[in-house]
Amino acid sequence: GTCPTPVPTAAPAVEPYCDGELSCSDTPVERDGKSDQVWISSTTATCQQYEDENFCTPEGGYGTGWKDEWETFADWGVGGVDASEACCACGGGSSPACCDSSSFALNQAWKNC
Repeated sequence: GTCPTPVPTAAPAVEPYCDGELSCSDTPVERDGKSDQVWISSTTATCQQYEDENFCTPEGGYGTGWKDEWETFADWGVGGVDASEACCACGGGSSPACCDSSSFALNQAWKNC
């Protein structure tokens, strides 16, 4: 998306300007020759399961349900995409376009703007 033009103010605003609601969508992936498929791990775990089982944190870290012997999220990714990239619950997914009004730089709070 494109960034909306900020309204001029005396001091730079710190709140990001966003297109619509601040919601997140899990990133669709290509599977079996079809695009826009729901992401699943190599063991067919879904983003919902990662959230429900506390496998990950919203910041993209490992949750209390993740076992050390499972190594990394990347080990269970499919097609180079793992839960930390695909799942909103794990710090991935995509949000509406948001830009910092003073710099138009990507605001880390809204990943994938």
